[in-house]
Amino acid sequence: MDVTPVAHKQCCPLCQTDEFVIRKGINTPRLVRHLPAFGKKIVLVVPTIRMYCSSCGAGFVWAYDFVGAKRRYSHLFREWSAEQAFGSTAKHTARS
Repeated sequence: MDVTPVAHKQCCPLCQTDEFVIRKGINTPRLVRHLPAFGKKIVLVVPTIRMYCSSCGAGFVWAYDFVGAKRRYSHLFREWSAEQAFGSTAKHTARS
């Protein structure tokens, strides 16, 4: 599933304003594993939007709330997989 942000800009992590933020382009998209739906595994294709704050000179990438920085699994998937692994064998957990 392709995912795109609704807003055009995001606040700078250092100065906390989006007034001086400039979009610099998009790198290769991130593939983020999410909760399964209808018996199928779901992979979200998330754009890595590069931005630059001309006020403080910080370069940063769009931060998403549902996934941590440089992570390949969503927060919900990590919690779900931990619940699935509780009380089962490592072989069964790896297979699922």
